[in-house]
Amino acid sequence: MDKMLEFQLTLPGNIEPVNILPLFGGAAKPLEEMTAVEREQAAEQIYAKAREAAFSRGLPVIISKNGQTVREYADGRTEPVK
Repeated sequence: MDKMLEFQLTLPGNIEPVNILPLFGGAAKPLEEMTAVEREQAAEQIYAKAREAAFSRGLPVIISKNGQTVREYADGRTEPVK
């Protein structure tokens, strides 16, 4: 069985982290069968769904912006991750 890639969702406080599998994006075929363009499209779909899930729960997403790791909130504000 092939090892599946996982994406880590970091939660604030003492909440346990949750793994999000690539299938979260609803890809039509496995990663290893995708072209580079298809993988990029799947990654965008996964990020959009994970972002929506986090924001709908009042949680930020952790992103890299201008070379710095920041928390991004639904209202658009960001704060550096220490």
